[in-house]
Amino acid sequence: MKKRSNGQGSIYHRKDGRWVGCLIVGKDFKNKYIRKYVYGTSYEDIEKKLRKVKKENNTNRNFKLKEWLEIWIETYKKIEIKKQTIDLYRTFIENIINPMIGNMYLRDIKQIDLQKFFNKLSENYSESSMIKIKNILNPALQAAHFNDYIPKNPFYLIKIKNKIRKELKH
Repeated sequence: MKKRSNGQGSIYHRKDGRWVGCLIVGKDFKNKYIRKYVYGTSYEDIEKKLRKVKKENNTNRNFKLKEWLEIWIETYKKIEIKKQTIDLYRTFIENIINPMIGNMYLRDIKQIDLQKFFNKLSENYSESSMIKIKNILNPALQAAHFNDYIPKNPFYLIKIKNKIRKELKH
């Protein structure tokens, strides 16, 4: 048997005569590896089963944020919100989110990147616009987390800077 490449899983023969295949399919919330095991009667049988597990888990797919936002709207939001709201979301995505962070890969987005993004937004946009953007990005990234495209939602502890409003004196 030749050495298997990284990401192809491990295959070994047990004393009872069965073959075992193991593939890492992701990490859990404690950052521990999630492994899928398959069993069979031959090496070739295990190879086929591991390829199937790998295809099902799609561990190599890494979306850009702009790609994922489109998938998220089509899959999750179209069925639960009105067309006007979808249009509003798309306007914010195309005009504000995509030009600034849309080309980042989901797995590369960190909490600090999002905080810098919102700090930059606070210079030019109202608080209500930033809240709408937060209401787009947070659930979209949460859905990416639930679908195992990212290990955790980086939106944790993001602060939206309030503009200081001057009180009118009478």
